[in-house]
Amino acid sequence: MIDRQMLPIRRPSITTLVFAMLIAPTCMTFADAPRNANVVNRITGQVVDHNGNPVADARVGAANRKLGYITYSGNGRLYVYGQNKRILLFFKAQNGSSSVEGVTDENGRFVLSNIMDGPVNVAAAHPQHGVAFANNIDPLKDGTEVKLTLSAPTFASGRVQGIPDQHYSPLMGDAASQYKFARFTPVVPQKPADIMYNISTTIGPDGRFRIGPLPPDVDEWTLAFDRRARNYTATILSIPVTVSKLVEHPIDIDLSKGRKLAGVIRGPKDELLPDVSISTIRSDGIRVGGVSDATGRYEIVGLDDGAYTLEAKRWARRTAPG
Repeated sequence: MIDRQMLPIRRPSITTLVFAMLIAPTCMTFADAPRNANVVNRITGQVVDHNGNPVADARVGAANRKLGYITYSGNGRLYVYGQNKRILLFFKAQNGSSSVEGVTDENGRFVLSNIMDGPVNVAAAHPQHGVAFANNIDPLKDGTEVKLTLSAPTFASGRVQGIPDQHYSPLMGDAASQYKFARFTPVVPQKPADIMYNISTTIGPDGRFRIGPLPPDVDEWTLAFDRRARNYTATILSIPVTVSKLVEHPIDIDLSKGRKLAGVIRGPKDELLPDVSISTIRSDGIRVGGVSDATGRYEIVGLDDGAYTLEAKRWARRTAPG
């Protein structure tokens, strides 16, 4: 028989207590977490079209406004980005993922789970039915049920012809030729924490394109056509587009008409400079440009009679001193 009163009592040291406090939470599960610790959130909701009908197979995404973001790229494409944030529950900061995505079922219902605490942006997109965006939604304060109503689908279509197909370097091959994409970006820059729009579409062999569905809250856009240079992408055609006026002024431009401006770009030592972006703005607001080839030659097509100001830019690599 052991006399417990005779056993010495050893008190844990401060070092032992701190070590136990740091290690113990790593073995805890969410079921074991204290009631006041932050938990991973879940957002549920429904996506309907502008007539109130449920939309199946719509892409849905949510992103924390500080640690994640959403980009809408047209044709029902949503891209969500962000890091996972998991730390010890003992410090109970933020847990879960900064961005999540999913697809609606046949009833338009969706579930977005494992989203961390804090305000989020929520977006839904369908290639035929339209898009919907909700910025700055807090699941804990505003509730976890979100209804997204897709806007009536609006598309911009048109035709562009006469963009020169040049090659700048034998090493680049087809990468230096005409970039076969049309790109829409808002004229007014978006806030960093909002859903970003970078809408693009392919251009057909005859120059025709159709881009959208476009967001309902932006009317002024820039339609751009790019060409790859060796170290960067240069804009060779930029057109201002007002969506509400598309019916009256469809996008249709032929750069093979009008005048052509050509020349050679040289550096301060009279050397030939390749990969220099050079552009000018027409009277109708259309920016037309080109990129110098391996011999420094460039050409700008589709110009009306008149005086122009040329703008030349070149991307240069720099190394940090030291």
